[in-house]
Amino acid sequence: LRIFLNFCDLVEAHFRDHLTLTEYAGRLSVTEARLNDICRRMAERPSKEVVHERLLQEARRLLRYSAVPITEICYQLGFADPAYFSRFFTKRTGMPPSQFRREGQV
Repeated sequence: LRIFLNFCDLVEAHFRDHLTLTEYAGRLSVTEARLNDICRRMAERPSKEVVHERLLQEARRLLRYSAVPITEICYQLGFADPAYFSRFFTKRTGMPPSQFRREGQV
């Protein structure tokens, strides 16, 4: 539990930095496989999904509650390519960021 909570704290502090799972595991002094196992037991999903869910949560918040252009949100979240951000968001929500923003304003 302690390792999982420390991982969650690290994700919160560094989700914009796009650290690799190896980097997260190294900071927690565990292997990547051990970190993944812990996340599967505690959160019922792999460690990579824990990180992606935090990024997605922040993307949703920024799209819904700010007027910042989507391209700027992409860069704020640490994505280097707006097209990649759009694919990342669409794959996980079923709609592109622009549509998510429009529907949130209705």
